[in-house]
Amino acid sequence: MILPFFLLGLGVLTTIITLILWLRWKPSVISEVPEMIWPKVSVLVPARDEEQNLPRCLNALLASDYPLDRIEILVGDDHSTDNTRKVIQNYAAEHPQVSLVEVGHSSGNARAKANVLVYLTRAATHDIWLLTDADIAPSPGWLKAMVGVREREQAGLVAGVTMVESKSLWGQLQKVDWMMGWGMIQLGVEAGQPVTSAGNNMLVTREAYQAVGGYEKLPFSVTEDFVLYHAII
Repeated sequence: MILPFFLLGLGVLTTIITLILWLRWKPSVISEVPEMIWPKVSVLVPARDEEQNLPRCLNALLASDYPLDRIEILVGDDHSTDNTRKVIQNYAAEHPQVSLVEVGHSSGNARAKANVLVYLTRAATHDIWLLTDADIAPSPGWLKAMVGVREREQAGLVAGVTMVESKSLWGQLQKVDWMMGWGMIQLGVEAGQPVTSAGNNMLVTREAYQAVGGYEKLPFSVTEDFVLYHAII
């Protein structure tokens, strides 16, 4: 009987901590940067067998309120076996912001998604990179929110929060669990102990990335976002 009561108490404590953090949380105010001087950015999207999800992602990025002439969207096709490559090519033919990036052999320590990011970073022509995944649909204000924080703080890395999107009961429960997890991460940040970031919602500068050697030099991990975050932070 002790274990159920312990787990119940732990759940209650976690909920209380999350609520406290939620009440204390102050969303970042987007810097009022005149549109003409928003910096140019590269959006990096690794993709493997994502023909179903990728159009939603690209449509969301192209609907951004960021000046589209200051965005390049680079999509790395990681040897997909479906029509992902064709989807990228079709978007690239209609939208000058979108480009297909060929992914070759493993580079240095990089494998899997980290290797795709190696090729995407090499292809990027701008010095501020926004990382997301092909199954993510960023909000219209995502780029300005992330870049606004970067410009105000002059940070080499900005971490964002990705929310679960679902209308089902199970999906809503997942959303609550996800928010509680991020609440605990925020607690670590406020205590001066940064924990991690989500690789599908992250800004990294070229300077910060190259200073730690990039994924070619960093130890390989399937949680490549965690490794990069701690290398930079």
